[in-house]
Amino acid sequence: MNRSLALVDEWFPGKAGWLQRLVSYLMVGGFAACVNLIVFGILENNVSIPVADVLHNLIAYVAAAEISILANFIPNDRITFSHLPGHSRSWWQRCLRFHMTAIGGTIVTYVVMVTLHYGAHLPYLVAEAIAIIIALAFNFTFHHVFTYRRLHTEPQVL
Repeated sequence: MNRSLALVDEWFPGKAGWLQRLVSYLMVGGFAACVNLIVFGILENNVSIPVADVLHNLIAYVAAAEISILANFIPNDRITFSHLPGHSRSWWQRCLRFHMTAIGGTIVTYVVMVTLHYGAHLPYLVAEAIAIIIALAFNFTFHHVFTYRRLHTEPQVL
């Protein structure tokens, strides 16, 4: 692995750390996506709620999203983004910022999922899986530019 990262750094100076974060993010995200799909599938197919189909889907979606956001945040915070400057913020601040970014990604995911389900007539689970993949670039980028960006320090006035 170190040899591969050294080659990446040789070909693309300064990008080895970014690539390492991307690979780690994809691995953690893959786990969180599986958590999301399992929770969504159980709630959508096995839990009966006496509401309209669209509302039942939304409830299952929101519950699966929150559980998967936490399954994504904890390992990404400890492993993937732990070396970035924004990691010096408190755990609660990082968790809140991660949630804000993830909610944006969740909205993107939901819009794509609903569009694929109702527009392309794909099953909910297939549409959700495709939507998660599409939102990946959004989330990774915004975690870099918002969640874990460097802290702004005010110049001290004497």
